[in-house]
Amino acid sequence: MPQPNQYSVNTPVLREAVGRLTRGGHSSRQIADRLGISQRSVVRNRAALGISAPVRRITAEEHARIIAMLEDEVPLAEIARTLSRHPDSLYRRYGSMAKRGSNMQDCVGLRRQLGLLP
Repeated sequence: MPQPNQYSVNTPVLREAVGRLTRGGHSSRQIADRLGISQRSVVRNRAALGISAPVRRITAEEHARIIAMLEDEVPLAEIARTLSRHPDSLYRRYGSMAKRGSNMQDCVGLRRQLGLLP
């Protein structure tokens, strides 16, 4: 729940707080909630400081889990949801390893078995 805004918009004190929390690994939503400002204000203050959002790297444990799920033919979109990751980041790194088209092929095969396709 957002706290009452104790900062005027874009003050040096607010910018320092945004910078400190960003360097601490907090997301823009977490910072906005904590400081009682909008996420857009967080982005503007980060830009003014010349810093960007922290990048959350894939850990060795996550990598092993992703590989295991890919071997079990779990779709990348489902893996992304499971690990709370953006699907695009997984597609960039693991897209060539994912089984493609299996859902469509399974659907066509099932429809053929049911006599719905020639």
